[in-house]
Amino acid sequence: ENCISGTGSLQVQGACELEADNLIYYTTADSELDCYNECGKDVDCEFYTWFDETALFKHECFLLSTCDKVSPCTDCQSGKVTCMSMSCPPYTTLDDSSRSVEHGDGVYCDVEGYDS
Repeated sequence: ENCISGTGSLQVQGACELEADNLIYYTTADSELDCYNECGKDVDCEFYTWFDETALFKHECFLLSTCDKVSPCTDCQSGKVTCMSMSCPPYTTLDDSSRSVEHGDGVYCDVEGYDS
């Protein structure tokens, strides 16, 4: 009750602005999910911005420690990684409030009280 299942990402509306101290690194990624998974592999990464095939920075994935400022964009997806940055219990059945499940390259957790 009052929770959803899915990736541990909360959408950010726009592109997280790069600042002197928030860029961890950047790489290429074929999809937003690939960028999200890259962020989840780095303990310092809490935000990501991924640019699609129409962008100047085609398929670039920026991994960030903070996202204090956001710029509008129509060719990017940004998010806050809320689950992969913490250790989720290794459940295989989603049946209580601390549940999570590993699937393929990603970890999927519930986010309590999140309404999309």
